[in-house]
Amino acid sequence: MKKMWIAVALALLAGCAKKAPEPVVNLSGFELGGNAEQVMQTAPDWKSITIGGVPSYYVHLGPSAEFGTDNRLRSLMFLFKSTSFSQVVGNVSSRYPGLACKDSRGSHPNGSASFDQTVCSMRVQGGELVIQRVYGAVVTSVLTLKSDAVIAEEKEGAAKSLQEKQK
Repeated sequence: MKKMWIAVALALLAGCAKKAPEPVVNLSGFELGGNAEQVMQTAPDWKSITIGGVPSYYVHLGPSAEFGTDNRLRSLMFLFKSTSFSQVVGNVSSRYPGLACKDSRGSHPNGSASFDQTVCSMRVQGGELVIQRVYGAVVTSVLTLKSDAVIAEEKEGAAKSLQEKQK
């Protein structure tokens, strides 16, 4: 009987435990759901934006951001040199310790090369933050910040593409 009460008490405690809130991530003035005007005030020179002091791979372009019809940030893509991967991950993880990284072995789609891949990700308020060591070319890394809406649209698009291929 005593064991049963302990089990019930533990179950009640587990049910009452609150999940830690997802962090609001702000990277160089970019925050999911942030207003475009606020972003432009924070970063008036789009080309000079850095993440942890690391500039964009395409310095003349800066990051790629998508704003919705409501003028709110839906996604951010920041390409940078893979030699700066550790610096970007270190900077982001020091501000947002929930960032978790996984290593794997990747290969080019045509099989011409294989490489060490690291993907770091975390759930954030309203979406997901991902930093990937190899993106397209081995010399390019990427940081993406995507809203839940963008993630859902990408999944829907992938499912439709798969259905088309199966026909």
